[in-house]
Amino acid sequence: MLKTNHALAVGFFVLALLLLALWSVYWLGNLEKDRDVYVIATNGSVAGLNPESTVFYRGLPVGKVLRLYFDQQDQATILIDIEVDRGLQLTHGLYATLRLKGVTGLTQIDLQDSGNNPETLRPGREVANRVPLLPSITDKLLESGHDILSIAMRLMMQAEKLLSDDNQLHIQETLVAVHQASERLLKLESHLDDVLLKVPSALDQAGLTLQAAQKAMQQVEHLSLAIQALTPDVRQTLTSGATFLAQGEQIAGHIQQRTLPGLDQALHDLSATLMALKQTASSVRQQPQAFLYGAPAPPPAPGEAGFQGAP
Repeated sequence: MLKTNHALAVGFFVLALLLLALWSVYWLGNLEKDRDVYVIATNGSVAGLNPESTVFYRGLPVGKVLRLYFDQQDQATILIDIEVDRGLQLTHGLYATLRLKGVTGLTQIDLQDSGNNPETLRPGREVANRVPLLPSITDKLLESGHDILSIAMRLMMQAEKLLSDDNQLHIQETLVAVHQASERLLKLESHLDDVLLKVPSALDQAGLTLQAAQKAMQQVEHLSLAIQALTPDVRQTLTSGATFLAQGEQIAGHIQQRTLPGLDQALHDLSATLMALKQTASSVRQQPQAFLYGAPAPPPAPGEAGFQGAP
């Protein structure tokens, strides 16, 4: 009886184990059906990527890599079949990059959506539905490694030139000059403190100067008013001066037009009189008897009585 009970227990255990195995297979089969297959295409290298590598979407694990193979139509293109959880809202703006997994050298696939094309991406192996594999930041750094090394070499050469003996001497001299300049600045700062202490007294003097300037402005204003008060008298004086000048011009014109011509005629008459007087004096000197008997009669002219011709 005991052996029979033990056999029944073993039978029930095996049956339960078979049921669990069947349920597991069924669950796994349904799990496989809840995933969709997409294809990633690239012309670059996929070193470190293997089947069963994890596929991430925006940082969350959503599937795995199924297989990697060359495109039969284009041997330069590598195709990667992946499966991801069904229900993800993937669009044609989807792209993939490779991400390193720690220090193992293995890589994983990271899916991102650029948002440039909101059209829904359908699963399948059609060419129009292929997801592009873009270079990651690491790939870009590796590709530009040669350029980075060249730049680093140039920087090292320039640094070597900069740290030459002559330049080190110049740097030391510059540091000495900077130190001296800092000391001068400290002295200047102390002088500025003294100047700032004198600023209040200077402000007081400036206030007094301003007051004196205001008084001077007031005096100038009074002087301006006095000048304005004298302005009518000055104008009258100028008017009188102009009248006097006009009268002087009239007198000068009268002298020029009337007095000077009369004076000229008088001088002419005086000159004629003096000439006649001179002739008279000459006649008296030559013939003094003419002064008593009168002047002799002039000889008769031709045709007159007593005219005698030449012998």
